[in-house]
Amino acid sequence: MKKFVLIGCLLALSGQVMAANWILLDINHQYIMYGDTESRTDDKAWFKWILLKTEKRNGRDVKESKHYVRANCSTNQMTLLSITDYDRSGSMINSSNAPSYLLDSVTRYVIPDSVGERMFKFICNREPS
Repeated sequence: MKKFVLIGCLLALSGQVMAANWILLDINHQYIMYGDTESRTDDKAWFKWILLKTEKRNGRDVKESKHYVRANCSTNQMTLLSITDYDRSGSMINSSNAPSYLLDSVTRYVIPDSVGERMFKFICNREPS
């Protein structure tokens, strides 16, 4: 009986999961950056960074990183809400959320002509769509 309840719950929840739709936003000699159009809302989105050379973080080799970002479209500010790092094999090696009491301290103004501005436009201007 418990198995049937568990299966029913999993099936009910599986319909709510959206697949990511990553589109290219930026590429240079250090990274390739994508934005997820499926997770994008009026003020938040997920971004995926693929590092062209592995980078050491907390003593671990990071090859990919996903960032969840909130944009304040009226004040030209962004806040990093969550970051998750992955190794070469795609295994998660680090994940952290910004605690609510620190959110104001990690909110930054968007710098013109920067990768941050590309992220900001992806969220606020829906560019590219």
